[in-house]
Amino acid sequence: MRWRNVKWILLRETRDQLRDRRTLFMISVLPLLLYPLVGMAFLQMAQFLREHPSRVLLIGANQLPLIPPLVVDGQFAEGLLPAVLGAESLELTCADLSPQVSLEAEARRVLSAAEADVVVYLPAPTGLSTPTSDLVTHPSRDQRDVGLGPWRNPQWQPRLFYHAARDRSRVAHDRLWHVMTRWRQQLSEPQATAVAAGTPTTPAGPLRATDVASSVQRRNLVWSKILPFILMVWALTGAFYPAVDLCAGEKERGTLETLLSSPARRGEIVWGKLLTVMLFSMATSVLNLASMLITSTLVANRLAVSSTQPTPWAIGVPPWSGLGWLLVALVPVAALFSALSLALAAQARSTKEGQYYLLPLLILAMPLLILPVLPGVELELGTSLIPLTGMLLLLRKLMEGEHLSLLRFAVPVLVATGISCGLAIRWAIDQFNDERVLFRESERFQPWRELCYRLRHRREMPLPSLAITCGMLILIGRFLLGLLLPAPTNWWEFSAMTMATMVGLIAAVPTLLAVLFTKRPWRCLGLSAPPDWSMGVAVLLALALHPWVVIAGEWVRDVYPAPDGIMQGLQGLLSGVTANWQLFWVLALVPAICEELAFRGFLLSGLRAWSRPWRAIVVSSVFFGLAHGVIQQSVMATLLGLVLGFMAFQSRSIWPAVAFHATHNSLLFVGPQWLAQWQRWYPQLDSILSMRDGQYQFHWSLLLMSAVGSLTLLAWFRGVRAVEGVADQPALISHHGALPAAPS
Repeated sequence: MRWRNVKWILLRETRDQLRDRRTLFMISVLPLLLYPLVGMAFLQMAQFLREHPSRVLLIGANQLPLIPPLVVDGQFAEGLLPAVLGAESLELTCADLSPQVSLEAEARRVLSAAEADVVVYLPAPTGLSTPTSDLVTHPSRDQRDVGLGPWRNPQWQPRLFYHAARDRSRVAHDRLWHVMTRWRQQLSEPQATAVAAGTPTTPAGPLRATDVASSVQRRNLVWSKILPFILMVWALTGAFYPAVDLCAGEKERGTLETLLSSPARRGEIVWGKLLTVMLFSMATSVLNLASMLITSTLVANRLAVSSTQPTPWAIGVPPWSGLGWLLVALVPVAALFSALSLALAAQARSTKEGQYYLLPLLILAMPLLILPVLPGVELELGTSLIPLTGMLLLLRKLMEGEHLSLLRFAVPVLVATGISCGLAIRWAIDQFNDERVLFRESERFQPWRELCYRLRHRREMPLPSLAITCGMLILIGRFLLGLLLPAPTNWWEFSAMTMATMVGLIAAVPTLLAVLFTKRPWRCLGLSAPPDWSMGVAVLLALALHPWVVIAGEWVRDVYPAPDGIMQGLQGLLSGVTANWQLFWVLALVPAICEELAFRGFLLSGLRAWSRPWRAIVVSSVFFGLAHGVIQQSVMATLLGLVLGFMAFQSRSIWPAVAFHATHNSLLFVGPQWLAQWQRWYPQLDSILSMRDGQYQFHWSLLLMSAVGSLTLLAWFRGVRAVEGVADQPALISHHGALPAAPS
């Protein structure tokens, strides 16, 4: 073998693989950007993994001994809970059992109706000569220990009932097992006085736990976690490869031009391909599910027969009603994944390049698919509005047999899924309407020559790709800084970290890119002079919209409750503020200038090259929302970003948006103080606006005036004309294809 020839072939094939810069980006650069974004998604999703308090029904608490205590002031005694759990993790309710009621029947009813997560029964011990209620409040040491004899009898066994087919009940069982075990250890500890008096110190008997869930319910729980997840994964993989063949494959076969020259419109072509991909996606999912169910059932039954002891493999077949719900949910899920796969496949120049797009799509979808499987995640209004996650949670509950209680969440799940499908289909149609995407040629990867060319031939406005890159760099930098920098412990550390992040990252990245790649950096950053009166109108708009912003913020906090630790930590940091100007400078003015410079300046200027203005505004708003680390702030920032983007787009300047942004942030932090002063000066304001228990109270007349005033001011911005004639320059609104390609 001649190794010289092997070396030349190796070099040739390596150069051939690296000649296309998009392929090289997919295999080398994208992973560096993708996993920080996935980490951001997991941090956002982690807010849903909050600890739910376990509801405990304690029967027979009036017969407990005083020493050692089990219940103190309506809560379990301090020291019985694990160190990682607080007293609020258990909600205790004490009750007595009627002699006419069966214990197991009552426990089954309570747990099945979800009135409690766990039931603990403390029977009256045999040999108790004196009732606990008749014991003296402060007995002597000898009396205390002698009185514990009946509870130390090994025959006395408390009973614990739980529902193993429910996650919250299993969590409550684990917590209560620790509490009761610790208490019974304290109960059995020998006292010195008892040993001296000859009192027996036999350890207490074990705790008995009874599972009220039936075998069918436990079986449904197992299948409800497996089947929906498998359905989603196979729907995605089953849609992607046919989409690549129908787009990139046709490009390679040369049949795409013939199809596009037919009388069919582009939208009709997309719908035909979409239905084809959906058909294969659904068929792939159904066949894989059927094969998996048959195989797993046969294997499980075989293992169950060959084992003499009960095994977890004997889970049986899934419920037929659950399979029906899976087939119903498969239609919108397949439509969503088919549209996404078709849009991505349209950008691929070859099937080899198209296959690179599967992994990023799968990785980005994984956080949404994994979240419903994690413990502590419940189907609520907030989770039902998350695409894929809401559908998975709904399928889980339906397969577990909970139907009537889920009807109120079916509509939000369907609405969120429908909107996601509509946006994905719209994106796929737009890809087929852009011939630069369909007939993209190979792009040679020459980074140094291309960088020199871009620096010499700078544009008036940044390219959309450069604007998206700027947004990605800001998001990744914000994520890494949040992980690397220590958490602030006081106001001065918080203000220094905020200033460094705003100035050193959010403002520095777009400014550097604007200076390097554009002819007029101040214009692409939106620093042009605003139209007359626009600054004052923006301030009035922030004041007029504030009542509705407060109501929207309360609704978002109700749907996505913020963890107590975040709110308490923020209040602790703000407690070190000595003057209102510090709040205005750190939390209002500096963030307004830096964030508007990035998102309504550079980012919106680059995205303005798209044919649809609202698309640029929406995308810049989404980036603005993602830059906030807490999901409650992200939702509100995205909504407000639409208003800010509209003002910046109409005025061709960021200064009205800066005025709105600074006024809005000031009202959030200083508004309650100002309102309290105005109420003392003008008591008549209480009829339309007041502050009670830390919450704003708005009269309907004020809300009506706020809505009318906001719409009037937005209409004023709609008719405003930019100064400097920026809107009339074709270079600012042309597509990036107007720039000649870099010489090879």
